[in-house]
Amino acid sequence: MAVFLWLQKIVKIALFFCCITVLLAASAAFTRFQQDADTLRLRHLQYYNRLIERYHTIKGIYPFQNNDPKTPVYIFIANSDQQKFTHPGPPFAHLEISCQQFIAELEKVLGKKIDELYDPQQQPAKKPNFYIYMVRGNRYTLTAHLHNEYPFARRKAAGRLCLMP
Repeated sequence: MAVFLWLQKIVKIALFFCCITVLLAASAAFTRFQQDADTLRLRHLQYYNRLIERYHTIKGIYPFQNNDPKTPVYIFIANSDQQKFTHPGPPFAHLEISCQQFIAELEKVLGKKIDELYDPQQQPAKKPNFYIYMVRGNRYTLTAHLHNEYPFARRKAAGRLCLMP
C-alpha cells in the first residue's frame, strides 16, 4: 500500500512537470510567432505606405481624403475572417470605408492589381489583429498593433502601435 501511494505521488509530480514544460514550450512558440508576425506587420505597413504615397503623387490627395478635420475616415485593413473584430470601431464620429473599397480605389488610381496584405494573426490576442488607415484633413496614419516594443512605435492603451508616416 505504501508503495502504491508513493507511486501516485511520483506520477502527480511527473504530470505537474510535464504540464509546466508544455506551457513553457507553448509560451516560447507564441513569442516566436509574434516576433515573426511583427516583422510581417511592419513590412505590410511599409508596402501600404508606399502605395498611399504613390496614390498621393498621382492624385494630389490621399485615398478618401475629405478635407474635413472634424470627421476622420477609417479603413480597417482586414480579411473576411478578421472583419468581425473591427467593430464597434472608434467611439467618436467617423466615416468608415470598407477594405474592399480601399483596395479598389488604390488599384483604379495606380492602374494595377495590388497585393492584399493582412495581419498574419487570424484571432486577436489581447490586441486587434488588423491594420488601420485613418485620414483626417490632409494627414493620414497607418497603424499596426505590435506585440514587441520598438523604439519607433508608440504605446497606446494596452498595445504598441506602429504609426506611419
